[in-house]
Amino acid sequence: MPCAAGGSPISAWEPGGYHGQTKSHPWDDAIKRAKLAMRDGVLKGILWHQGESDSQKGLAEIYEKKLHELVNRFREELNAPEVPFLAGQMGQFAERPWSDAKKMVDAAHRTLPKQVKRTAFVSSDDLGHQGDKIHFSAAAFRALGERYAKAYLEHFASPTPTSVPAKRPNILFAIADDWGFGHAGAYGCNWVRTPSFDRVARDGILFKRAYTPNAKCAPSRAVILTGRYSWQLEQAANHMNVFPAKFGGFMETLEANDYFTGYTGKGWGPGIANNAAGKRRLITGRSFAKRKAKPPARGISNNDYSANFSDFLAEAPEDKPWCFWYGTTEPHRGYEYGNGVKSGKKLSDVDRVPAFWPDNETIRNDMLDYSMEVEHYDMHLGRILAALKESGQLDDTLVFATSDHGMPFPRCKGQAYDSSNHIPMAAMWSQGINGKGRIVEDYVSFADLAPTFLTGAGIKNPPPIMQPMTGRSLTDVFDSPKSGQVIADRDHVLIGKERHDVGRPANGGYPIRGIVKGDKLYIRNYETGRWPAGNPETGYLNCDGSPTKTVLLDQRREGNPKFWQMNFGKRPTDELYDLKGDPDCVKNLAEDQAHLELRYKLSNQMEKELTEQGDPRQSGNGKIFDTYPFVGNWNNFFEKFTSGKKTPGTGWVKASDYEQAPLD
Repeated sequence: MPCAAGGSPISAWEPGGYHGQTKSHPWDDAIKRAKLAMRDGVLKGILWHQGESDSQKGLAEIYEKKLHELVNRFREELNAPEVPFLAGQMGQFAERPWSDAKKMVDAAHRTLPKQVKRTAFVSSDDLGHQGDKIHFSAAAFRALGERYAKAYLEHFASPTPTSVPAKRPNILFAIADDWGFGHAGAYGCNWVRTPSFDRVARDGILFKRAYTPNAKCAPSRAVILTGRYSWQLEQAANHMNVFPAKFGGFMETLEANDYFTGYTGKGWGPGIANNAAGKRRLITGRSFAKRKAKPPARGISNNDYSANFSDFLAEAPEDKPWCFWYGTTEPHRGYEYGNGVKSGKKLSDVDRVPAFWPDNETIRNDMLDYSMEVEHYDMHLGRILAALKESGQLDDTLVFATSDHGMPFPRCKGQAYDSSNHIPMAAMWSQGINGKGRIVEDYVSFADLAPTFLTGAGIKNPPPIMQPMTGRSLTDVFDSPKSGQVIADRDHVLIGKERHDVGRPANGGYPIRGIVKGDKLYIRNYETGRWPAGNPETGYLNCDGSPTKTVLLDQRREGNPKFWQMNFGKRPTDELYDLKGDPDCVKNLAEDQAHLELRYKLSNQMEKELTEQGDPRQSGNGKIFDTYPFVGNWNNFFEKFTSGKKTPGTGWVKASDYEQAPLD
């Protein structure tokens, strides 16, 4: 898609900029062409070759700044925050030595990859001119084009798969509800038994640094479906909200590309997901929920998940690949208290209680009861894998096993600490993953899943159903035989949240952004005057009721607020944690002099990337997330409750969770 304007300065590449020599508006024209082309195609890269007109005193000094702004502006305007940008070097001709100004412009091109992510520099070494000492010869132009292609393939294209499946794979996405990182045998945990998850890891890849960008059901699942961060999803960034029709998901895209799709249990929600005509979207495919089974304990669903999968498999056409979303409602609360011990577990089986809770019998019981529900998810996963093997389809199926976010306990689910966003994840696919038993330490985001599924399915053009994806396909990790850090630039993830449950004045949320990099977690809290888990007088509604929550609330009421403060107290603007030495995030290093430089570095990187992604909070419009209405009768819950008006029931917390008076 050629958009060049010969001889144009970089100042002409701004909105409204005019170039007299070509009588054109380079920026405006390029954006118009690009958007037209993107209706039918996918933007794969931007090739930049310019600089001669800026190689003069007064312009060269500001060129680097303008170049960085240009890259960000392209990505923002085209809604393509990850699109590669390749800058080519100006001609180097011995008969025409470079001035200091030209060397300055060249330095801006050379250093671009070190300063702006997903950019590359293309050298013009040894390329000749056409006799005028100004323009490349035809042969030189061809060679330069080859160098652009080589740079693109080396830096931004996935390597050729080591084993190319003969047909499009089936996809099994197995997602638990509220299962925290580390609680599986594959991670060395002995008090939660997960032989099926362990098998997936053993026959494929165990991910040690997988994260959801938003630790709440609906926004986390919206990220999975769309391949976009929650702050890029308007209302879908929130919990109990509307999923905008314009944000299509990978399941809908697979269905439109001749896949048979279905789900059982929990898909996306809670909220409303309708299409532009107001009809319910099959956002996770057709429902399969007829089969029921007696639950092994109170609080566990009677959905016979694996039997419903068998019904799906029986209906799947033999000439089509399929995608199935297996979503349990376990280990979401509630639990049958004491079920773990009743089933033969011992309180001493729990090897470690997190440092932000007291270590006592009640909390250990609560953790064991949680483990029983994780094991229920794992049991049905095992039955589903057995059904696939029996039908001869296991080798042709890409399996992902994971959870939407951390465990449903205080300071985990609904917050932004490592116990909130860090999740278990394993994948197996004998026809598409290179090797078995690999343990990968790359940082992986839920935003990476949709592009992974679509790439695996051979779908190169997700629009118009889907908006451009921010995540990156994991096929580069699949294709490598390595364990450890596989892809060097998969070195961090972004996290955050907006509004989750009701319970604050004016429908307010608790906005957070954060970055995890190098086993360090930096968190920015934007509204420190608000209560992180919801107002005390409305029951701390962004924290599910539980025996553990009751212990913490009762301790404060009895004059011992230590653990209550860790879990429910107000927080400073900045938080910084060393996840290796402090995995529970109880020692805030943000104001420690020895860590200030690291804090600023992580903060700057976070803000830069969020700005590139179009996060409204970075442009001063973060309040928009609080203006999106809740679905149902939940709007202005705080005002109605505190004025004595009728409000919907809050069955996910206990009546005793409500404080008798405000604690401000």
